[in-house]
Amino acid sequence: MLTKSNFSFNIFILGLVLMLISDVQSIDIIEKNANLVHVSRTGATVSQCTWEVNIKAKNFPFKSITTSGIPDTFYYGDFIIIISQLSSQIQQSPVAVIYDVNDQSEIVDFGEYICIDTPISTNFVSNFNGNLIAYNKKVPVTTSLGIISDTSSDYQITGLSTIGFFTLSSSTLLPPLSSIVSFRYSYPSGSPTQTTDLRVISGNLVRNFAITNPIPNFASDSFPTLLSYQDHSLYNSFMMNVSDPSGKALTMSFVKSPTSSFNEFFILPVYGNPTSPVYIGYKKFSFDPSLEITQDVCAVGVGNVVQLKSITYKAPSIASGTTSNLELFIKGSEYILTFQTFIPEKRFDYYKIGDLAHMNTITNTWSNYPYGFSGGNYQNFTWTKSLFIPKYKLNGNIQIATDVSKVYPYNTPADQTPLINKIEIKSFPNGNILLRLNATCGLSGLKSFSYFKEPIIASDLVLDSGSWSIYEKVFEVSKYAFTPSFFKLTNNYGSDSSISSSTNFTPNAGPKMTLNDIQSISFKENNVDLSNGGVWNTIYLQTKAEFLVDNTYFIPFKFISTTEILNDFINEDMQWDALYYNITEEKFMFSFYMPARLFTGSVNYALFIQGFILDPSMLSSLFSTANLQVVSSSADEMAPIVENITILRGEVLPNNTQTIGWRIQILDPLNGLESGNLTINSDIDYLGYKFTFGPCDSIDPYQGIYEFNITLDNNSCKTQTYSIKELTLRDTSGHFSNSTVSTKGQYPITHPFINTDNSQVTIICQ
Repeated sequence: MLTKSNFSFNIFILGLVLMLISDVQSIDIIEKNANLVHVSRTGATVSQCTWEVNIKAKNFPFKSITTSGIPDTFYYGDFIIIISQLSSQIQQSPVAVIYDVNDQSEIVDFGEYICIDTPISTNFVSNFNGNLIAYNKKVPVTTSLGIISDTSSDYQITGLSTIGFFTLSSSTLLPPLSSIVSFRYSYPSGSPTQTTDLRVISGNLVRNFAITNPIPNFASDSFPTLLSYQDHSLYNSFMMNVSDPSGKALTMSFVKSPTSSFNEFFILPVYGNPTSPVYIGYKKFSFDPSLEITQDVCAVGVGNVVQLKSITYKAPSIASGTTSNLELFIKGSEYILTFQTFIPEKRFDYYKIGDLAHMNTITNTWSNYPYGFSGGNYQNFTWTKSLFIPKYKLNGNIQIATDVSKVYPYNTPADQTPLINKIEIKSFPNGNILLRLNATCGLSGLKSFSYFKEPIIASDLVLDSGSWSIYEKVFEVSKYAFTPSFFKLTNNYGSDSSISSSTNFTPNAGPKMTLNDIQSISFKENNVDLSNGGVWNTIYLQTKAEFLVDNTYFIPFKFISTTEILNDFINEDMQWDALYYNITEEKFMFSFYMPARLFTGSVNYALFIQGFILDPSMLSSLFSTANLQVVSSSADEMAPIVENITILRGEVLPNNTQTIGWRIQILDPLNGLESGNLTINSDIDYLGYKFTFGPCDSIDPYQGIYEFNITLDNNSCKTQTYSIKELTLRDTSGHFSNSTVSTKGQYPITHPFINTDNSQVTIICQ
């Protein structure tokens, strides 16, 4: 029997249930799409498809999704984006089930995507040319070629046969039908062969392609020989003169690390011609100074490896500071910190503020000179620094470092995880773009938003509502050729959030053109004679018509003519140029300057297509006219260097002043000096004296003599030693030398003092 009290209780329970049900948030799917990433076959027949699915839903407490892998989830404003992999059988569509934290589920059916039997093929397009080319100023270790399938993307590059020189490094699919195949140069052993077999598999089809290596076939009387060798043990380099009767030798430098694995390293022809080249090579100084390094220079030919020179050396040893020299003083409020250190031999490197995983603030002490230097001299000094500690910082630390470091922790209040609300991109006719970010960063504020190589920072703020902020920044073409795989937002507390750049639900400024869309690549001038002067040239790229309607579309490009540009290229610091569509020519095009006397042979350039940097070897395998070649009867790619240096010391004048100076002869025998910069300082006067000079300051730009003088007042004399702090030189073809290049990195930059010492003069007060 239902009593009144029981009835009331049941009504109460029913009400609670209805309240709970009403509080359960439904999973509201806004957009979805799928991309086929792989097919599984039984013989030649497709049995299963693997898809990458992208789901955009209104924000909800996500728990899981049925998947064949680990899903990625990103929060974007009021939405959650889910990226996952699903499988479906032949003639079926992928289906996902999404669960929230209350185990409420939502079925997501991708009915418009059906697993079908796709064709198989191991054929490439008819213009494929399997000849790798060797070009000057290439990045060591790898070279590549490009392949485009005739009908199907369902193929794999599985391996190749080789004898002692080339090995397959990787293959990367560029949808819909293209691949980049990279090869690794290894130390030549045995008898290197002219060809390498590349194996391609599609379904039950297997085919081998013969890939021709860029190595010559030496006649028995045409082996290269070493004529002379000059070691620059202090300056990261060596020079060697080689006789090559064939004019075709592939001369390479290999570094044998302490683990006995050979890796190709930098060596560049700088003088002469193919039969009588002069090379400059660079040493690898990234090892422990106690370990011995062996570096071999070889001329590689079919069936022969000629070892021209074997070099043994150790990385330079650099004196270290010690943590016992570091002291820390807390002064003032809890957010101000002062530290002081006494450092011998100029070895204070940097300090960092942040958590150990995100210490992005690095300051070199010398950049603040004379501020902070509270005692001592250039060799042994005391350095004091007071700085503000961020109020909000995750696991805060300050790290002070010489070659060793000391870390001091501090505590700050917590802050929220930042949120990306919206990303917008606006294109301009000149190729520049405007990036607009709407973000919520918490009390600590925005630190950075990494979308392109140059991030958005706090100073890019244009509107602050209190709960969200808008930041805007205009990027030049050179700043956004590289689009990262994740867009990352970080606040000053140190917490961050990110979103994939591959999702279809956020804007992406990366180029849309694919390798399949390119119909031809060519140059206005080829086999260019640079023996007597530079030449303006033009690159042309023809593509399908759908890219011609957008006058803001561009293709990043760079002609790599000097080792300075190569160095920037390796360090991802290169300023890109760009091809734009020309209505008259009906092609994308860009005009660039080729400086005089580049070494004979194929030259280096880069195109940025479909998210990848494509080199001349790769492009030439698809377009025979993409191989740009030059000729010089007598090349000069050597940067200017100091031939000799003389110390000048004037007499003491009646007013008790004295002039000291340096007479420097600078050698650049064919191109001639274009400009130079010199800084002279002492162990006391760190700022010193700066000089800018050029060929007009000497009667001979090719082996000119230049004088630099400073006047000292002996009435206020302090005993000190003056020396050249920095010398940078550039010739008329853009080749650059720098006396302050690090010996710890892989920098192909010539040192100007390889033939002489950086002379010092000591002033002793009487």
